[in-house]
Amino acid sequence: MLTSAKHKFILTHILMLLAPLCVMGLLITIFVWEEIEQRFHQEQLSILSSIKKQVVDRHAGAMENTLLVLSEDDELWKIHDDPEVRDSILRNWKLLQQIFPKRAWIYYGDTHNRIIVSPPWEPPANYDLRERPWYTDAKESGELTWVQPYTEFITEETVFTAAVPIHNKSGDFTGVLAIDTFLQDFFQGMRTEALKETSQLLIVTRNNEAISLTPEQENEDTAGDSFDWSKFFRNTDSSGYISLSGTTYYAAFKELTPLQFYLVSLTPRNAIMTEMETLGYIIILVTLIGILVTGAGSIYIARYVLSNIKSLNSYMHDIIRGDLTIRTCVSGQDEFLTLNSYMNSMVRTLSRQIESQKRTNQELAEKNKKLDRLANIDGLTRIANQRYFNETMQHEWERLSREKQPLSLLFLDIDFFKPYNDHYGHQAGDECLRIMGGLLENVTRRPADIAARYGGEEFVILLPNTPTEGAQQIALEIQNNLAQEKIPHEKSEISPYLTCSIGVATTVPSNNSSADSLVEEADKAMYEAKKEGRNRIVVSS
Repeated sequence: MLTSAKHKFILTHILMLLAPLCVMGLLITIFVWEEIEQRFHQEQLSILSSIKKQVVDRHAGAMENTLLVLSEDDELWKIHDDPEVRDSILRNWKLLQQIFPKRAWIYYGDTHNRIIVSPPWEPPANYDLRERPWYTDAKESGELTWVQPYTEFITEETVFTAAVPIHNKSGDFTGVLAIDTFLQDFFQGMRTEALKETSQLLIVTRNNEAISLTPEQENEDTAGDSFDWSKFFRNTDSSGYISLSGTTYYAAFKELTPLQFYLVSLTPRNAIMTEMETLGYIIILVTLIGILVTGAGSIYIARYVLSNIKSLNSYMHDIIRGDLTIRTCVSGQDEFLTLNSYMNSMVRTLSRQIESQKRTNQELAEKNKKLDRLANIDGLTRIANQRYFNETMQHEWERLSREKQPLSLLFLDIDFFKPYNDHYGHQAGDECLRIMGGLLENVTRRPADIAARYGGEEFVILLPNTPTEGAQQIALEIQNNLAQEKIPHEKSEISPYLTCSIGVATTVPSNNSSADSLVEEADKAMYEAKKEGRNRIVVSS
């Protein structure tokens, strides 16, 4: 049934307004549609360029720079034959891996099918690195190259790789150095950067494989296997309309150099049409008001419509400012009242979503605090890890340098741990490390004292405001406590039970020295204890 507003409007103006309204609406629609398409085109290209700059260029640049730095090591080709060279290079690899926020592998394979990987990995018997894409592509190009994304051998996940050939001092090819980044980890950065501004985001490789970055569509074939992306990229400047699975999309793309794929944003055509429809309704409404004022009979309708629009507009402005009070602000019993009820429903939904978002944000904040705590704990021994030790060491060094107070460091190594591990098994070895971590935690009684696992079977204890005598007393307490545990060690050459060697170093920090020097002194003292027969304490002189 027609409302009173519609009835009055149709009876008064249908013959006079129908024709000019249709013509005017058509012309304005054509003009506005062209403007919307042009603006949408610029926005999508801007989004893709931002992703490339903020995510792709930064990450790829970091991988290339890291690879070039590592490849300049003149002794890299000797890594398989010289243990000292191997240990030194692996330490450098581990340090450089810390600049990557996501999972990454650094590895070197030579012409004899030998490979060294960080983090460590032993290849199966049937593994031939000389047939892997990263090896063949880098050897063929003769320079740093980006490899077409492929399935990674260890985890069977898709990775993209930067690789560079390595030559010895004579210029002979000896192997390939490469860095992997898992494709899904890399894509997460793209989601974080721009997915809120696009409907769908795809990665398309040069072999025509399309991978969706939209979370709810990651496991779906969004792009379809039959679509010829290569032809689309070749015949299109930077954007255009395509049909996928019966749906028309507006597709904008950007080539991700130097990587071997394209970044594509897809927006359903009906999403653009929605914006056009909204603008079309506004244009028609304005046109109607303009025509209505030409007739004396339109005065009442104009006032009625404008009054309700103003009320709803004020209501909407209040919502935008955060006032979510539900109200009825229109007069009459027509479509404006229906619209008002829709807005009230929207306000109720928005209020629930805001409350839900507040709860979610609070939960995320609590989880982030837990993650920060876990990041500083060694997963096996449940004491501090090397990262937390390094941060605390630097902090205490700066503090005690200002206060001119002593700082002591104990460097501890379990005697004959490798024979113990080989004889009793890795589970027993892990339990041994956990026991040692508990012993060290028990002797760090002051809040500033820190016990940490330094790596493998090596541990450190940081003792601020502690002179050499106090540090020696704690070292002796550790050895006595370990002796009381009476952990059997049949493969020890000095005792039937597990023992440890401890190096002690003390200094008053200053701006003329560094925290690393104290670590080196304690480490040297520990190795001196081992040379003197193990199961003893040596103080750095």
